[in-house]
Amino acid sequence: MARALGIVDLAIIAILIIIAAAIIYLLRPLVIAIAIIAAGYLVYRWYTGKGLVRLP
Repeated sequence: MARALGIVDLAIIAILIIIAAAIIYLLRPLVIAIAIIAAGYLVYRWYTGKGLVRLP
């Protein structure tokens, strides 16, 4: 049977949640940049028609 959570366990969980939130907050510009690059690539593929452009 599982034991009850103690003060130390709750403190560790709270610290991990705060660290995860900070990492997500700091990496938000990277996620936005990746989304913009992906959208640009999709528009480029749509504009060129057949997908990837063949080199001569």
